[in-house]
Amino acid sequence: LAAIAVTAPDASTLLVAAQDVAVVQALVRNDLAALAEAERADREQAHMPPAYRCVRLRGPRSAVAEWLQQFSGEVLGPLETGGGADALLLAPHATSSRLLRFVILGRPESDPTRRRRDRPLSNGTLREAAP
Repeated sequence: LAAIAVTAPDASTLLVAAQDVAVVQALVRNDLAALAEAERADREQAHMPPAYRCVRLRGPRSAVAEWLQQFSGEVLGPLETGGGADALLLAPHATSSRLLRFVILGRPESDPTRRRRDRPLSNGTLREAAP
Protein backbone atom coordinates (compact mmCIF):
# COMPACT_ATOMS: atom_id res chain seq x y z
CA LEU A 1 0.00 0.00 0.00
CA ALA A 2 2.81 2.42 0.81
CA ALA A 3 4.42 1.94 -2.62
CA ILE A 4 1.16 2.71 -4.39
CA ALA A 5 0.59 5.79 -2.24
CA VAL A 6 3.80 7.44 -3.48
CA THR A 7 3.20 6.89 -7.19
CA ALA A 8 2.31 9.81 -9.44
CA PRO A 9 -1.43 10.61 -9.55
CA ASP A 10 -1.72 9.61 -13.22
CA ALA A 11 0.54 6.52 -12.94
CA SER A 12 -0.66 2.98 -13.47
CA THR A 13 -0.06 0.28 -10.88
CA LEU A 14 0.36 -3.38 -11.77
CA LEU A 15 -0.48 -5.70 -8.89
CA VAL A 16 0.74 -9.29 -9.22
CA ALA A 17 -0.66 -11.38 -6.38
CA ALA A 18 -3.32 -13.93 -5.56
CA GLN A 19 -6.80 -12.41 -5.70
CA ASP A 20 -7.91 -13.84 -2.36
CA VAL A 21 -5.28 -11.93 -0.35
CA ALA A 22 -6.94 -9.33 1.88
CA VAL A 23 -4.59 -6.51 0.83
CA VAL A 24 -5.29 -7.20 -2.85
CA GLN A 25 -9.04 -7.15 -2.24
CA ALA A 26 -8.76 -3.87 -0.32
CA LEU A 27 -6.85 -2.27 -3.20
CA VAL A 28 -9.19 -3.55 -5.89
CA ARG A 29 -12.25 -2.38 -3.96
CA ASN A 30 -10.57 0.74 -2.56
CA ASP A 31 -11.80 -0.36 0.87
CA LEU A 32 -9.08 0.11 3.45
CA ALA A 33 -11.63 0.04 6.29
CA ALA A 34 -12.44 -3.59 5.43
CA LEU A 35 -8.73 -4.40 5.42
CA ALA A 36 -8.31 -2.81 8.86
CA GLU A 37 -11.31 -4.76 10.20
CA ALA A 38 -9.95 -8.04 8.79
CA GLU A 39 -6.55 -7.33 10.35
CA ARG A 40 -8.19 -6.56 13.71
CA ALA A 41 -10.19 -9.80 13.59
CA ASP A 42 -7.09 -11.82 12.66
CA ARG A 43 -5.14 -10.27 15.53
CA GLU A 44 -7.94 -10.94 17.98
CA GLN A 45 -8.13 -14.58 16.90
CA ALA A 46 -4.33 -14.92 17.23
CA HIS A 47 -4.37 -13.15 20.64
CA MET A 48 -2.10 -10.36 19.39
CA PRO A 49 -2.10 -6.61 20.12
CA PRO A 50 -4.08 -4.42 19.98
CA ALA A 51 -6.91 -6.85 20.82
CA TYR A 52 -4.73 -8.43 23.52
CA ARG A 53 -2.17 -6.95 25.85
CA CYS A 54 1.14 -8.73 25.71
CA VAL A 55 3.86 -8.56 28.35
CA ARG A 56 7.25 -10.12 27.70
CA LEU A 57 9.18 -11.58 30.62
CA ARG A 58 12.91 -12.09 30.21
CA GLY A 59 15.36 -13.25 32.82
CA PRO A 60 17.08 -16.20 34.43
CA ARG A 61 15.14 -19.45 33.88
CA SER A 62 14.39 -19.86 37.58
CA ALA A 63 13.01 -16.30 37.91
CA VAL A 64 10.79 -16.64 34.83
CA ALA A 65 9.55 -20.03 36.07
CA GLU A 66 8.70 -18.50 39.46
CA TRP A 67 6.72 -15.71 37.77
CA LEU A 68 4.82 -18.19 35.64
CA GLN A 69 3.87 -20.30 38.67
CA GLN A 70 2.16 -17.24 40.15
CA PHE A 71 0.33 -16.23 36.95
CA SER A 72 -2.96 -17.95 36.09
CA GLY A 73 -3.60 -16.39 32.66
CA GLU A 74 -2.57 -17.28 29.12
CA VAL A 75 1.18 -17.83 28.64
CA LEU A 76 3.34 -18.47 25.59
CA GLY A 77 6.58 -20.08 26.64
CA PRO A 78 8.87 -20.13 28.38
CA LEU A 79 11.44 -20.31 25.62
CA GLU A 80 15.00 -20.93 26.72
CA THR A 81 17.48 -18.39 25.37
CA GLY A 82 21.20 -17.86 25.68
CA GLY A 83 20.64 -15.47 28.57
CA GLY A 84 17.95 -17.46 30.40
CA ALA A 85 14.31 -17.60 29.33
CA ASP A 86 11.57 -15.53 27.70
CA ALA A 87 7.80 -15.84 28.12
CA LEU A 88 4.79 -13.86 26.93
CA LEU A 89 1.82 -13.14 29.18
CA LEU A 90 -1.40 -12.44 27.27
CA ALA A 91 -4.76 -10.98 28.25
CA PRO A 92 -7.71 -9.60 26.27
CA HIS A 93 -7.44 -5.82 26.19
CA ALA A 94 -10.88 -5.37 27.71
CA THR A 95 -10.01 -7.47 30.77
CA SER A 96 -6.27 -6.90 31.06
CA SER A 97 -6.28 -5.00 34.35
CA ARG A 98 -5.45 -8.23 36.25
CA LEU A 99 -2.43 -8.85 34.00
CA LEU A 100 -1.17 -5.30 34.42
CA ARG A 101 -1.70 -5.39 38.18
CA PHE A 102 0.23 -8.69 38.32
CA VAL A 103 3.15 -7.25 36.36
CA ILE A 104 3.28 -3.94 38.21
CA LEU A 105 2.69 -5.20 41.75
CA GLY A 106 3.58 -8.88 41.51
CA ARG A 107 7.32 -8.76 42.11
CA PRO A 108 9.82 -6.69 44.11
CA GLU A 109 12.27 -4.34 42.39
CA SER A 110 15.13 -6.71 43.19
CA ASP A 111 13.65 -9.37 40.88
CA PRO A 112 16.08 -9.97 37.97
CA THR A 113 13.27 -10.63 35.47
CA ARG A 114 12.84 -7.83 32.91
CA ARG A 115 9.33 -6.93 31.80
CA ARG A 116 8.68 -5.26 28.46
CA ARG A 117 5.47 -4.29 26.73
CA ASP A 118 5.60 -3.85 22.98
CA ARG A 119 3.11 -1.48 21.42
CA PRO A 120 2.34 -1.70 17.71
CA LEU A 121 2.74 1.49 15.70
CA SER A 122 0.37 2.44 12.92
CA ASN A 123 2.77 1.20 10.24
CA GLY A 124 2.97 -2.29 11.76
CA THR A 125 6.39 -2.00 13.39
CA LEU A 126 6.91 -2.31 17.12
CA ARG A 127 8.32 0.17 19.57
CA GLU A 128 9.53 -0.63 23.04
CA ALA A 129 7.66 0.90 25.95
CA ALA A 130 9.50 2.03 29.06
CA PRO A 131 10.07 -0.91 31.47
